[in-house]
Amino acid sequence: MLTHLLKQAVAREANKRWSLVASAVEITLRPTAFADTMAARPGGPLRAASRFMLLTVSTVLLIEAAFSYVFKTAFSDLIHHAFPILVAATGGFAVYVVLKLLWTRTAGFADTLAGCLYVGGTALLVMIILIFTLLTLDFTGNYASVMTSGCAPRTIMCLLSGNTQSDYGLMQNVTTTETQGWSFHAILWTILACLVFYTAVLTTVLKRTMAVARWRTVIAVTFSVLLLSPAYLVLLNAIYRWLYAVV
Repeated sequence: MLTHLLKQAVAREANKRWSLVASAVEITLRPTAFADTMAARPGGPLRAASRFMLLTVSTVLLIEAAFSYVFKTAFSDLIHHAFPILVAATGGFAVYVVLKLLWTRTAGFADTLAGCLYVGGTALLVMIILIFTLLTLDFTGNYASVMTSGCAPRTIMCLLSGNTQSDYGLMQNVTTTETQGWSFHAILWTILACLVFYTAVLTTVLKRTMAVARWRTVIAVTFSVLLLSPAYLVLLNAIYRWLYAVV
């Protein structure tokens, strides 16, 4: 009986992840077709988009937890990596406000937020998969160096820099022979590419669903990222420092 229930639970979760990937592929490759069907989702676009984002976040956390387990990285990485999750999950509110400040009369709250949740969730999922694929290749190829690293705590940023850079970008005066880190610049380019590409995808979705001019969406996304990024970085760094202060 227990085995049957476990199999059913695993099958349900597998179906959810498959549905998530299928939607992400459609948003990425066929944003116009996706926009045409978004409003027809059962329960309305916003409810479905919220479920999509929640499933995306849970999948991202599973990926990070698996990586942390294999390479023994610090739990505090989850705090730092909550940054893109927060931006993706709440960016729609900022985009809507900026669109309204630009006198975008056709921009509706529910459709704007739903579009941002779908596209932002897809951007988050694709970016995390690509980043952790690069990290896995890097750390696997330098496994002995990674596992004997002098980093304390063993954050991904410290490991990537070969124990010469802290979480806050400060160079440490250490002598190291660690060999991992080739993926660092590739990760930076991956983040930039995802931001640019999925901003373009969002312009297509909002133009198709609400006739929002592409330049308005570009400005709204740019201002949203510039406004939210510093705020969340300060918040998460404060949480990080507080946790380590009480440990």
